[in-house]
Amino acid sequence: MAERDAMLAERDALRGELRVTKVERDLLKEQLKAFERRLFGAKSEARSDAQRDLFLNEAEALAPTAATLPAQEDDTDSTSVAGHKRGKPGRKPLDPVLPRKVIRYELTEEERVCQ
Repeated sequence: MAERDAMLAERDALRGELRVTKVERDLLKEQLKAFERRLFGAKSEARSDAQRDLFLNEAEALAPTAATLPAQEDDTDSTSVAGHKRGKPGRKPLDPVLPRKVIRYELTEEERVCQ
């Protein structure tokens, strides 16, 4: 019996040490994550995904629902707007009034032959 009680006491002691070790490990993991966020995280005021989710959930809760929205009327008095064309991409041509200087380079017959 004494041997059994000693083993049970040792088992309980080991379980207690294991529990303490797990808590220390979890605390060190959290501390490591905090250091990594501080070292490698965004340097601006950008929010993490967890913080962003908090604000999104709050916004969804405050958003009006179909029951709280007033009944919408027909849009008979709305006006339609004609579309517009986009301009051509690229550089605009130079003004034709600007002076032009044409320079022609003549090659000799030997230089005109392709190799």
